[in-house]
Amino acid sequence: MKILNTITATRYSTEYKAHVERQYALIRPYSLTYAGAARALKNEYPELHTASLIVTRIETATFCR
Repeated sequence: MKILNTITATRYSTEYKAHVERQYALIRPYSLTYAGAARALKNEYPELHTASLIVTRIETATFCR
């Protein structure tokens, strides 16, 4: 059984001079917490500017293959 974690995160963009919201999808065998999601995004997407990254929502879905 695997769990799809859909993470909605907000970060400040100096290019747009505004907050930008984006969704990311991570498949893990466990549900993520807000701190764990921020850490996972930092590891999976190193191009993110993580100093201003704020995880606003985590949605989980369970699926089997």
